[in-house]
Amino acid sequence: AKPAGGKPYESWKLLAATRLLEAVGEDSSVRAKIAPMLAGARAIVEDGRGELARRLAAVHFIARATGEGGQDVERLVALLKLTTPIELQVAAVKALLRNDADATNAKSLLARWSEHGPALRGSILDALLSRPALTGILLDALAGDAELAASIDVSRRGLLLRHADEAIRKRAVVLLGGSTRPDRAAVMKEYGPSLTKAGHRERGRTVFARSCAACHQL
Repeated sequence: AKPAGGKPYESWKLLAATRLLEAVGEDSSVRAKIAPMLAGARAIVEDGRGELARRLAAVHFIARATGEGGQDVERLVALLKLTTPIELQVAAVKALLRNDADATNAKSLLARWSEHGPALRGSILDALLSRPALTGILLDALAGDAELAASIDVSRRGLLLRHADEAIRKRAVVLLGGSTRPDRAAVMKEYGPSLTKAGHRERGRTVFARSCAACHQL
């Protein structure tokens, strides 16, 4: 039922409706009845002063209610900014990639890589790595983006290099195979002398932001 007095839907109602849609699948009779709630969910998402739990529930509902439709892409992309709570950004990314049959959203997220913060980058990578078709899109982007390649940490690199799909595995070896060195003892010996030198805090801050922040946070 639509809330009285123009009030927004409560988060539990949105979550319950999401579960219902998961159960009924593409039942058109049920989907026809959710139009008012879908409109309400869209308004909740756009309300930057709204309760976080309610906005999260609204994003989940929209992702399930719209199927492969692209009418909410701009609304969800608008959430991908530093002033948006990271939980909401992550939910928006999952919604965008869930309804992404032609990988348009995946390509857009990768094209704007420099705009994403470290936590969001990790969520995007995990979502892309969870589906072979999108993993292929990630590899396409890796070929010409040094900043993106630097964001692939050791664990995710390992997933690519050991991927069950042979085609993905071979491409990963070509793109990332030379990015790590197996001789860890030799690496430690090579860089060991630097530990005795005086540090430079500001230079270190710059290097950390450029090369380390994608995977590590202080």
